[in-house]
Amino acid sequence: MKPTGSTAKWVQRLRELNTGSEPIVMKVEMEGHGAAGGRRG
Repeated sequence: MKPTGSTAKWVQRLRELNTGSEPIVMKVEMEGHGAAGGRRG
């Protein structure tokens, strides 16, 4: 399956189709995209 559009929507679709017992998780690294973690002041 290839992601089309929003990554979050793609992950949600994977969760809907998941037949296993393990959860589908999405890791997001926000550094460099306006996240507060790298800001000071």
